[in-house]
Amino acid sequence: MPSDEFSPKKIATLYRARWVVDLVFRELKSQYSLGRFQRKNTSSGSR
Repeated sequence: MPSDEFSPKKIATLYRARWVVDLVFRELKSQYSLGRFQRKNTSSGSR
């Protein structure tokens, strides 16, 4: 990330927001007994 565009404070804010999203998905998976989310594979290779 270019340091002139992203200050350490901004990076910390973005990281915290990303962490909250991760925790929300973890809680949803736990609460609704979801082992894995299905996703649409748009690439030609398999994972």
